[in-house]
Amino acid sequence: SRSSRSHRSHGCSGNGNGENGGGATLVERAARRGGGGGLPLGVRRRLLHVLVQDGLHSRQFAVSLKSADALWWYEYTHAAKSRMVFMLAAILFMMLIFVEKPSSNARSNAHSAPHQYTLSRVSTSTGTKSPVQSVHQYVLPPSVTLPVECALLAVVWLDVFAHLRYHGRAWRRQLCRPTWTASRFLVALVITLDLATTPVGIPTRFSRGLRVWLLLSRMRNLRNALSMAFRTLPAVSLIGAFVFFFMILFALVGWLIFDPSHSPWDQMRSNATTKSGLCSSYDEVCDGYFSSFPDALYQMWILLAGVNYPNVMLPYYALSRWAALFFMVYLTLGRIFMMRLLITAAYGAYQEELFKRIETRELRATKAFTATFRIMSRVTGGVRAADWLALVCSVRPDLGAPVARAIFDAAAGLGGRQANGNAAAGLGDRQANGSNSSSRNRKSSLHTN
Repeated sequence: SRSSRSHRSHGCSGNGNGENGGGATLVERAARRGGGGGLPLGVRRRLLHVLVQDGLHSRQFAVSLKSADALWWYEYTHAAKSRMVFMLAAILFMMLIFVEKPSSNARSNAHSAPHQYTLSRVSTSTGTKSPVQSVHQYVLPPSVTLPVECALLAVVWLDVFAHLRYHGRAWRRQLCRPTWTASRFLVALVITLDLATTPVGIPTRFSRGLRVWLLLSRMRNLRNALSMAFRTLPAVSLIGAFVFFFMILFALVGWLIFDPSHSPWDQMRSNATTKSGLCSSYDEVCDGYFSSFPDALYQMWILLAGVNYPNVMLPYYALSRWAALFFMVYLTLGRIFMMRLLITAAYGAYQEELFKRIETRELRATKAFTATFRIMSRVTGGVRAADWLALVCSVRPDLGAPVARAIFDAAAGLGGRQANGNAAAGLGDRQANGSNSSSRNRKSSLHTN
C-alpha cells in the first residue's frame, strides 16, 4: 500500500521513484522489529549518528534517505572535512581574481610585463610631488590561473553532485526548487560556460563576481540571515512605496517653489554649464539643485538619505531664510517619522521570520530525535540513558553529558511512547538534581546549546 501512494518523478513534479522516490526509508526499515528491515548493523549505526547530527543542527533530510548509498553521500556533504575543502576552494576562487588577468589588480596588457606605478607625496608647503616608492602589480599568466580555476571548479561541481546524489532520483525536483543547492548549481554552470566560451586573454569574463555566492551559499548562518532578510521584503515594500511617493510629493513642491525663473532663485547657477547636466556638491559651477523635476527628485533622495547633508539646502537658505521651512518640514516628516517607520516595519517582519525559523528548527530537531528514539526502542527493546549518552558522545564528544541528558529528557518527554521504564530508570540521577524544569524550558535549552 505504501508503494501505491508513491509518485513517479516527471521533470519538476513528484518525488521520484527508486532510491529516494518510492519504497521505505532507512528509518522505517531500521525501526522494524526483528531483522531491522534487512539493514546491516553498520548502516543502522551510521544512520543513528546522522540522525543525532541532524537533531543537533536542525537538519531534515536524513529521515527521508532510502539507500545506503544516499546515506554515504549525505555523510560526505555534511562532514567537517568536506565542508572545509569546499570553503577553502571558494576562498581561493575569490582570491584568484587579484592575480589573474583581467582583474582590478591587473592593469597590464597580455604582452607586457607586470605594471609598475609610483606613489607620490604632495608637499603642503611647495605643492610639488615627490616620489615615495614603486609598487609592482604581479599577474599570473593564463597558463597558470586556468588550471587552478578548473581544479577549484571541479571541487564546486563535486559538492553540487554530492548534494544531489543523496536525493536519489528526486534530484531534478531539488534543482527546480528555490534551494541553495540549486543556486550553487546555476552559479557553477554559468562559471563553467563562461570559462569554456571565453578565449584566453580576452577580457570578457563576466562570471567572476558570482564566485562570492559559492562561499555564501555554504555558510549556514549567513545564508539564513540573508534568506530571512529577503523574506521581509514583501512586508517592507508597502512602507517603502509610501516613502518613495513622499519623496515624489516634496520633489514636485520643491521644483515649483524653487523655480529658477523666479526671484530670488534666478541668481542660482544653472546646471546647463555642467558636463553631466546634474548639480552636485562637488560641482563649483552649479548650485541649482531644483532646476528640473529629475534633479529635484534626486536631491530629495540625497537629503533623506543624509548623503552630503546639508549641502542641498545651503544655497537656497543663503538667498532666503524662508526656504528653511520647506526643508524643516521635509526632514521632520522624512527622517524622524518615515525612516523610523520603515525601520520598525523591517524589524517587525524580520523578528516574525526569525520566530518562524526557530519553530522550523524545533520541528526538524524533534523529527530527527524522534526517529532516533524510534530506531533505538524497536531494535534494543527500549531506550536507556546510558545508550543515549554513549551515542551522543560518539557523535559530539565536545557536547558534554549534561546537555546530552537534557536532550534525552526532552526527547523522552516529547516521544514517551518510544521510551520505556529503562529510560526512566536511567534518568534517576538527572531527576534527583532537578526535575522541576518544564518541557518547554528543556527544549529551549536544547536548541540554545
